[in-house]
Amino acid sequence: MGIEVAAYDAERSIADLIRERSKGNANPQLIRDAIVGYFKRRDRDLPKLAKMSEALGVRDELQTYLEVLT
Repeated sequence: MGIEVAAYDAERSIADLIRERSKGNANPQLIRDAIVGYFKRRDRDLPKLAKMSEALGVRDELQTYLEVLT
């Protein structure tokens, strides 16, 4: 249909969700479910997630979610 859709890896998607949450644009339950699902993946890349979160300025928020979920 001619519509472009940006596709990213899982780490970028998680960081984007957290960034949108900090702006008030994302459902906290959606973020929680996404993070829980991410940690169940065998191909998760935590250093990459940390780096992406740092680049998008949401590392502290990611840390908060990780502390709450573990």
